[in-house]
Amino acid sequence: MESNGAPRWKLRALYDSMKDAAAATNGVMLARLSVYDDVDGERLGDALESRAIADPQALRALLQRGTYIGRMLAESQRHVRDHPRGESFHHP
Repeated sequence: MESNGAPRWKLRALYDSMKDAAAATNGVMLARLSVYDDVDGERLGDALESRAIADPQALRALLQRGTYIGRMLAESQRHVRDHPRGESFHHP
């Protein structure tokens, strides 16, 4: 945001990060999704507009990946899976 007249995407990113921070401090789970996200081979936007049928389990998985908590859990599971001894890198 160095130049005059920040592009819309920069302002949107700033506003989104402010909303994320506010939600996190209030204990609210927030999922960032796009109408272009894939839900079992269908676009989320098509499913929301009843042009496609979304599998409920695939939708649940998408929501879990879209939340901060879901991403942190997935990341910690990846660390455990990828570590040579099967331990997390984050052990005290």
